[in-house]
Amino acid sequence: MEKAAHVAGGESAFTYRRGRAIEHARHELGLTPTRIFACLLPLWRVEIQATVTLGRPYDLIDRFLEEAIATAGLDTAAALADFYSLDDILVDRALRFLVRIDHLVEHRERYRLTDLGRRSIQEGERFERKKGDRRVLYFEALTSQPLTREYYDTKSVSIVESHELHRFTRPDKGVRFQPVGPVDGLHANALQALARRPDRDRFNLPGGVEDLVALGADRQVYLPAFVIRAEPRGGGRPHCLVYSQVGAKHDPELSEACTSHAFLAARLEQMESQGVGGLDRERIAEWLDRQGFSSRTPVKRVRGVWRVELPERTFGGKDRPATRKIGQYEVTREMILQLWCGSPHARTRALLDRAAVYLASARSPKPDQAEARLTLFRQQLELDPIDLGRLADLAAEAGHHHLAEQLRELR
Repeated sequence: MEKAAHVAGGESAFTYRRGRAIEHARHELGLTPTRIFACLLPLWRVEIQATVTLGRPYDLIDRFLEEAIATAGLDTAAALADFYSLDDILVDRALRFLVRIDHLVEHRERYRLTDLGRRSIQEGERFERKKGDRRVLYFEALTSQPLTREYYDTKSVSIVESHELHRFTRPDKGVRFQPVGPVDGLHANALQALARRPDRDRFNLPGGVEDLVALGADRQVYLPAFVIRAEPRGGGRPHCLVYSQVGAKHDPELSEACTSHAFLAARLEQMESQGVGGLDRERIAEWLDRQGFSSRTPVKRVRGVWRVELPERTFGGKDRPATRKIGQYEVTREMILQLWCGSPHARTRALLDRAAVYLASARSPKPDQAEARLTLFRQQLELDPIDLGRLADLAAEAGHHHLAEQLRELR
């Protein structure tokens, strides 16, 4: 039986901030993110009954008896007991057990192997079938595709029941999530299509689970996710990238389902058109006012993303954005903004600050992992290539001596 997990509310249910997902879309996938939506993606919860074939280690006598039947042509209890010099009662009891687990069939006190018995000998495991096994499968409700195994980890992923929706739609603070709809019923052949997939184990349906039968009515539940509308830089059809609680990388299957769903794609395009048509400017002005910035702050669209350009003196110090915020992304409503500073000196300070935060939180990163992450930071800040040695020298010049030591150790 599935075990219910405590459902944290809103954005606090995620282990990463929305900006991290935006950075992944822009700097690791090479796309241009323009909107991010906090969504509750509809799922179908399907309870099934199945026959499960499980492999276990053989008891010693069981395997010897089956091998003798298969290879020596011995097919009676007496012959097998005589061949192995075993007690007749012991052999008879073992043979009855093997009949009970469908490894042997008996006719007039003679025994022969079943298909399951032959498979067990060939693979060296005692396979047993368990009928009436119950389990739950999840399918997204937009195109009826199954969810991958990661979504069954109740410690990290929230599958939200209808009575729990308020935790996300009306959280105590922070981002409000909106259910996605409308949805169609689960496709009639969705369960059978999953059973036929050669990679079905990826979707939490191991190969030993057979004869699937749905029990009762499918129930609609929800998956919290961030959906990013992103455009290819060379032009073309926009993508809907789905980022879930599994991690700060998009889910390819869920992303494809959202991109191909006509209603959802049309809704996102309508919101994009409204934003570019003037609504974005209004929201930027509201955001600047809330942050205490001048309404005359330069704002321009750079490679498809709104960029708020602030002077170097704006960053650092009391009641000011931290220097490491330069180059990072903010969200107002669903619109994406990037905080920027034209000063290379300020952006280098931001690189050092981000490096310090990363190395303080990372658990003994390998040199190639650390260098890849620092390269990503540098690219986000549009700085020229800097190797670890030069970055360590810059850290020392800026008084970040501990950071300088950490960077030199990575070389």
